[in-house]
Amino acid sequence: MKKRETLFWPVKIEWLAGSILLCLLCSVKTMEAQDIIRGQVLDTNDTPIPYCTIGIFGSSKGVVSDANGFFQLPKSKVSAYDSLKITHVAYEAKILPIEELISGMGPVYKVRLKPKEIDLGTVTVYDFDAFKKPVTLGSKNIHSNVHLSYYVLVNYGEMLGSVLRLKRPGLLKRVRFKVDIDSSCQSVGFRLVIKKSENRTPAEEDILVSSYKMEVTENGWQTLDMTNEFLVLSDDFFIGLEYLFNHGCRKIENEKGIEVRPYKIALGDYKETFFRSTNTSKWLSMTIGIAFQVELLQK
Repeated sequence: MKKRETLFWPVKIEWLAGSILLCLLCSVKTMEAQDIIRGQVLDTNDTPIPYCTIGIFGSSKGVVSDANGFFQLPKSKVSAYDSLKITHVAYEAKILPIEELISGMGPVYKVRLKPKEIDLGTVTVYDFDAFKKPVTLGSKNIHSNVHLSYYVLVNYGEMLGSVLRLKRPGLLKRVRFKVDIDSSCQSVGFRLVIKKSENRTPAEEDILVSSYKMEVTENGWQTLDMTNEFLVLSDDFFIGLEYLFNHGCRKIENEKGIEVRPYKIALGDYKETFFRSTNTSKWLSMTIGIAFQVELLQK
């Protein structure tokens, strides 16, 4: 009888311990799910909209939706009185109270954006074959490894770029910029932004309507072939980068113990640089230069 009891109790304890561990894991998963706001950005036809900026209104904090429009936002970063601003270059912006997302039915809150109505105004017809003369704007140190410094876009949706002056219309061919990333990074994602310029500052209206996303996987000068856009720039314009995401980048601390970002945009000799933080409309003029170069064809 004693022998049977000795065999019985270890089995019982192991089964009980396994059940407790399973319950604890389920509780942790449930708590994690409750602490995260999950959403998906769709258009009016329920088609996912990728790489939207979801910013906390009035602050520089935010996230970017993935390729299928999904986003996650920890509740610890927001309060019940905050609002989210969801933006995309081709859609009308939308502002939602956090309370509406928290009380929304279902595990994933659906956010729907309306397409922007684009006023074409006066349509100019160009003969693309007439654009033959190559012209280069922006930084002149494109072939040099020398740079003044670096600038880091920290929060999702932040933008950095320059206003380039244009004397006559030009057909956009290529865009170059320099990014250095740490060996721990798999990739860093940016969106190319081209806007109109008013009084030598970036305007709100986008010229490049398509979402031109790129993944940087190695150091050095990055080249974007814009030939298929058939985009004719007729006046001064702003060109820059919007920070979207990073994959696999580890945290790095300098000698003073301060965290530094493992990816950096190189600065150069071209001035008239502007910065805009997440979810704000105000552009900050900067005294730094940026290593940006644009190739055009003119008549």
